Formats: sequence, structure tokens, C-alpha cells
Amino acid sequence: MKRVAMVVVIFLSFVLGISLVLADDIEEGTKAKEAKEKKEKAKVTEEKKVPETKMEEVVVTGEKLTVPTKQTGETVYTGTEITREGIELSGEKGKANVYEAISILPGVVFESPDANNLATEQSNIRIRGVRGYLGAMTVEGVPNYGGNPMGPRAYIYDLDNFDSIAVYKGAVPADLGSGVGNRGGAIELRPRWADEKFGFIISPSGGNFEYKRTFLRLDSGIIGPLNSRFSLSYSFTEQDKWKGPGDIGPRNNFNFTLVQPLGENIEVKLWGNFNEIEHYKYRSLSYDQINDLADYYRLDFNESITGKPSTDYLYYKFNQEYHKNRDLFSSIAISLTDNMKLTLKPYYSKEDARIWDGSPNIQKKPGVQKRTRDIERKGVIPEIVFDFKPLKAALGYHFESSDMVINSENYWINSNGTLTYRGYGVLATTGTTYLNSPYFKLAGAIDK
Repeated sequence: MKRVAMVVVIFLSFVLGISLVLADDIEEGTKAKEAKEKKEKAKVTEEKKVPETKMEEVVVTGEKLTVPTKQTGETVYTGTEITREGIELSGEKGKANVYEAISILPGVVFESPDANNLATEQSNIRIRGVRGYLGAMTVEGVPNYGGNPMGPRAYIYDLDNFDSIAVYKGAVPADLGSGVGNRGGAIELRPRWADEKFGFIISPSGGNFEYKRTFLRLDSGIIGPLNSRFSLSYSFTEQDKWKGPGDIGPRNNFNFTLVQPLGENIEVKLWGNFNEIEHYKYRSLSYDQINDLADYYRLDFNESITGKPSTDYLYYKFNQEYHKNRDLFSSIAISLTDNMKLTLKPYYSKEDARIWDGSPNIQKKPGVQKRTRDIERKGVIPEIVFDFKPLKAALGYHFESSDMVINSENYWINSNGTLTYRGYGVLATTGTTYLNSPYFKLAGAIDK
């Protein structure tokens, strides 16, 4: 028993000795670590004492491509405005299509089969993922839209005649004539009104595939005792398709503006635009063809009649478009008091379109369908704006009457390439429809 007790005592003494040794080692390690940290801190402190070198201020200047924007009577910037310099950034391909110009903005995706965006209704745009036909387009609040397809006509303007483009991707101001709606946002084109100084512009350009464009603009400057001024512009554009037979154009565009002050409190402005274009279409590719571009990249419509109707619906002359658009509006601004302004905008719009599409199945045979659009819209937008700081208010009313005649006619293709008329596919008219849309805006800002 004594031996067992002695063994236990010896074992405990051994364990205690080892523990003391380990404790000493740990303590020494901790002290060494603390000494190292103090040394490093001292080194960092010493480095901080080195005097800093200050660089001179660098100022970067340049033209702004986009700026925040807001509508009259508002205090919050809810949109983005593409400046004149931003529009010019898109080059030739942005001179005849609004969507190309705004595609520099995040959240805007634009696609077109044509390098210069002259293929009128074969393009596609999404704003925040929403298709463009669900969005609004206006010229100073006057709506631009039609039917079949529904949505804005982005190809009817020369962007040389605009100072800027405002894009509202979120909240849309109430006083923008939305036309078919604004689920896809709203676009407002702001015209380049006649300049107060005389000026003349001639801008020829050319490129691959026989692309040629000439733009002319004349600004009269202020004329006579009435202080009138006007501008006139014309452009001609034409090119070959980059693949397949046929060409795009000619495209003719006329634009004019007139600014006439009447005394100190009234200003009358007149704006007009005419656009006419005809072109052969690009052939669309199927999903499988897109996945095999090595073989199908330049696939397009056939150049000649084969004598087989099952193939001849792909003849390029059976797939073409013609568009003619005329738009006119006036803006009459009257300053009633220092804090109250009345604006009246009467407008008129006319669209004629003829579109031919070959199809493998027209009444169970290969054929061609011709679609016709005759659209006429007339309207007026009166608005009164109050500015009683810190509050601003706008009260307006949008009235429009429209007549839309949209139909399609069917043809069978004969073996010799001629067509046999098969009657109407769709014969539709809306009759005269009316839009009545009152609106009210109230905005305020409090200085901090």
C-alpha cells in the first residue's frame, strides 16, 4: 500500500514538473510575440512620420453625353437626357433611328439586322427588359404611335434636327402623351428649333455597300421687325443590303420649324416632319440557323423566281416595305403672369404603309400577304402651369381623335411568278375613336 502511494506521489510530481515547464515556455512565447508586435508597431509609427507628398488638383473637363432631366413643373429629376454630343456619338447608324441613339444608356438593349438601322420595322428594343412597343415616344409631349405593329415609329426622324432626347425608364411624367402606354418607359424628343443666327449645314457621308447620305439644313436667323425665324432641312439616304439582293431606300426626309414671338408674352412655334422610305427586307433566321452561323450567316431571300411556288415565297421582291409619315404640331405659349403660363399644342399625324410578306401558307398554298395601314390622328393638349414657390403645379388635358384602317390582302404564287388575288385576310377599322386624358401634377422642394 505504501508502494502504491509512493508511485502516485512520484507520478503527480512528474506531471506538475512538466506543467511548470510548459507554462514557462508559453509565457516566454507570449512575451516574444508581444515584443515582436511592439517592434512592428514602432516600425509603422516610424514610417508614418515620413512626410506625405501632395499632388496638385487635377480637373477633367469634356462634353457631357448624358445629364439628369425633368419636365416642366417638376422638381425631381426622374429621367436621363442624351445631349447633342451624346447623339453624335452613335455616328451614322444613329442618324435615322431614335433607338440607336438611346442605346448608350444602361438598361437599354437595341438590335437591328441593318448596320445603319434603316430596316424600318425589323428592329427590336427592350428598356429594362420590356419590349419597346409597350413604351411611349413623343416630340415635346406630342405622341408618336400607330398600329400593326403597335408602338412608336422610331425611324421617321433625322436626329440632326434634335437638340436632345430624354428617356424615362421609371416614373413617367404625367404630361407626356403616352399613346399606347408607358410600361416600357417614355422617350421625349426635344427639337432643334430655328436658330437666332443665320446658318447653313451640308453633311455628306458614305460607306460600305454603296451607303450614301446627304443632309442639308438652313437656319434663317431673326428676320425683320417681327423677329421671325425658321429652319428647313432635307436628307437623302440609300444603300444596298449587306447580304442578299435588293436595296434599302431611297429614304427622303423633310423637316421645318418656325418660331414667331407675338409681343413679350406670347410665342408661337410650328414643327413639321415628312418621311418616306421603301426597302427590301432582310430574311430572318431560325433558332437552328442562328446556332450554325458558319453556314447561314449570309442567308437571305432568293434573287430570282425558280418556278416552284413552295420556294418562290422567299423571292426578295415578295418581301418589301413602304412607309410614308407626315407629322405637324404647334406650340403656343402664353405667359399670363410671372407665375402662370398657358400652353396649347394642336397636332396632326398621318401614316401610310404597305408591307409585303411571302408565306409558305396562304389559304393552304404558298403565297404573299400585303398589309396596308392608313392611320390618321388629330389632337390638342392644353396645359396651364403654376409656379408658386416652393410649389409647382401643372393641370392639363390630352384630347385625340384617331381613325385606323388596317387590312391584309392575300395572293397565291403561280409557277411563272405572277400572283393570283385571293381576297382580304383582314379588313378592319376602328372607326373614329377618342382619347380623353386629364392630368394634374403637384411638386415641391424644400431647401435644407
